[in-house]
Amino acid sequence: MTKSFGRRIVRNSSSLTIVHEDNITISNTAYSFYIQDSSGQPGGPQNSGKSVALSSLITVESDGDAVTYEYDANEDRFNVVNGDDDIVGNVTLSKVSGGFGFNDGAVIVPSGSFASGSIKAVLKNPNGQNVGETAISVSN
Repeated sequence: MTKSFGRRIVRNSSSLTIVHEDNITISNTAYSFYIQDSSGQPGGPQNSGKSVALSSLITVESDGDAVTYEYDANEDRFNVVNGDDDIVGNVTLSKVSGGFGFNDGAVIVPSGSFASGSIKAVLKNPNGQNVGETAISVSN
């Protein structure tokens, strides 16, 4: 076991699954749009339409149990935390297509001509192995 930010990283952990739940609609914002963890990080405007929780976009389960997400700014990813408060994997988000910048693995910065695009969510176990992925559509 390895310690990270006070949490145990369980390397011989569980069966992880990822399922697409919803897409992102930016709603003509001219500002950054934040994809946030279970604690509202990374921080950004809380106005309607300026942020969305990662948990509303995807569902990750560890051995069939729900998890929470913890944004890791150092690694530009979301750690997957199980009910025992252990890190059992991580989700990285990356831009696939569209007229927007994607900063820190969680912040969408639309261009003036942005209409639609997509982001890929990749789920990895603590050993760095890809165990699943899904696409999230982004529209204006």
